[in-house]
Amino acid sequence: MEKLLKSPAGRVAVTGILAALALILGVLESMLPTVISVPGIKLGLSNIAVVLAVYLLGKGEGFAVMITKVLLSALLYAGINGLIYSAMGGAFSFFVIGILYKRKSFSVVGVSAAAGAAHNIGQIFAAIIVVKSAALLNYLPVLVIAGCISGLLTGIICSLMIEKIFLEKL
Repeated sequence: MEKLLKSPAGRVAVTGILAALALILGVLESMLPTVISVPGIKLGLSNIAVVLAVYLLGKGEGFAVMITKVLLSALLYAGINGLIYSAMGGAFSFFVIGILYKRKSFSVVGVSAAAGAAHNIGQIFAAIIVVKSAALLNYLPVLVIAGCISGLLTGIICSLMIEKIFLEKL
């Protein structure tokens, strides 16, 4: 795996695979029954692919996975409204990942939790712009907590996957 991650062709291939994984996880998540019927709260499984891309390949490839996920999700099933919310959430989330992922004080789990919260903050700001109502800020604490929880879960999955990839030299 290390050899694959070092060659330019291998990096492009892994980036493409992770972008496809992000789309597949998004579709799978949309098929899961809704446990919490609060708008805006979901697991964010597709973000596993973005976090993996950043940690395995770097910020550039991670950004490519995030942009691909946002654009193709909108094109395939979310539409223009989905694009607005997803793009804003993705931008906020990726900004946080970009700042925190190289810091020793943050693990993959911590970075993912912070990114989950940032994603929901971005989506609230998108909603405020679309709906033209700052009253949506009242919903922010609920979404930030939900984002942290879902980010923790996806971060744990990412951490286990990264550990498996590098320790077992797949």
